[in-house]
Amino acid sequence: MLKRYVLKMAKNPFGIYLLWMLSLLLFCIIGIPLLSIGHSGGEQVPFTLLGYTCDALAIGFIIISATSPFIYHKWYRKYAYFPLIVPLLIIGLLLWLMISIYISNGYTFAW
Repeated sequence: MLKRYVLKMAKNPFGIYLLWMLSLLLFCIIGIPLLSIGHSGGEQVPFTLLGYTCDALAIGFIIISATSPFIYHKWYRKYAYFPLIVPLLIIGLLLWLMISIYISNGYTFAW
């Protein structure tokens, strides 16, 4: 039953986005506590793995958006705006975060 549901979701890029988010959510719920057991200074390991998971989420969304026109031709013809908007929003958010961190550390832009 799970296999049938996953195959049904994988028929368009939106389902692939959902599967990617669900797999990373499962990693956060199951994998992070298991990987952080037994480390000295282990209180920082879950936060580090959570940060890597956020990076993986953004990179995965960009890769899915870049490959979806080649894999899902018919779907892409109807809904071309969605795979184009997602990476632009993610890249814009990442740039905004990088600039805000840069400014909060006391640096200024000399444009």
